[in-house]
Amino acid sequence: MWGTGSWATICSNKLMEIPELNVVCCWDTDEASKNAYANKFNCRASASEGEFLKEKIDAVAIFTPNHLHPEHANKAFEAGWHVFVEKPMANDIAQAEEMIETMRRCGKTFFVGHNNRREERFRLIKKMLTRGDLGKIVFADMIFTSPMGLKQEIGLWRYEADKCQAVALSQIGVHAIDTLQYLLGPIVAAQGWIKSIAIDSDDVCLSRLEFKDGFSVQLINAYTVPRARSLRVMGTKGCILTEHEDSILFFDQTSNETQKITVDINDTVKEEFREFVDCCRSGIEPETGALVGYSSVAVVNAIIESASQANNSSAVQPLC
Repeated sequence: MWGTGSWATICSNKLMEIPELNVVCCWDTDEASKNAYANKFNCRASASEGEFLKEKIDAVAIFTPNHLHPEHANKAFEAGWHVFVEKPMANDIAQAEEMIETMRRCGKTFFVGHNNRREERFRLIKKMLTRGDLGKIVFADMIFTSPMGLKQEIGLWRYEADKCQAVALSQIGVHAIDTLQYLLGPIVAAQGWIKSIAIDSDDVCLSRLEFKDGFSVQLINAYTVPRARSLRVMGTKGCILTEHEDSILFFDQTSNETQKITVDINDTVKEEFREFVDCCRSGIEPETGALVGYSSVAVVNAIIESASQANNSSAVQPLC
């Protein structure tokens, strides 16, 4: 385990339930965090990064800060390990490309931790869209928010622009982007509006995402408000709305009826680590492999670039 913070601990609790996985060692520059993790999971706490990279292990899970993912993943590939890296795989596409080159040269599995798409409701929506239940998609909107930006004890690096660009977008918006591309196909263009509203970092992002088939999706993303995870997809034959993990509302235009569909709440983190084991053993491409991770980074970069351009909005003329 490379990085032993709170999310690494949460994920480790899940992976310990998988018989094929065993946490052998850990490394973190924070001595207290590293030793606490080693005690909790009964593993070795490496004395240095150099010692850690000499460990005889098959794979590593990287849960270090976003800006360190490229360096750490590349070193792990060079050490001969398969790599699981938490999203986003990198802060920019040049770093992501370098990671992919290193992965290919070393011939190892590269798994990016985009677990949100694995929720049962999104799996079912994918099936409904593939069947054509909604007809031709016309537009969609998604709200993806969290209050975690108000809790600065989660790690101050998240509030530094050179380490975590547009904190709301990098920390949780990237999950929404991956889920939307999983459901609706490739995003080909993006417009963004990013602001600091409740904290000194960029905690709000509004985006218009244009998809390959021509329709657009509005994404509302914030890091300083109560948690929300809603998705609405509108098509010529019907509409899907999901606001909670355990249910979907489907309005059928033909029958003019609304059906509530109940779904199970599944353990998405445990599922992705099970797949990681299978991919390492078989060599098959992960569902959320390097190219999937890259595509989300590319969209994030496009939104940030759009938001940074000269203000092209029109002022509203007040009544004189």
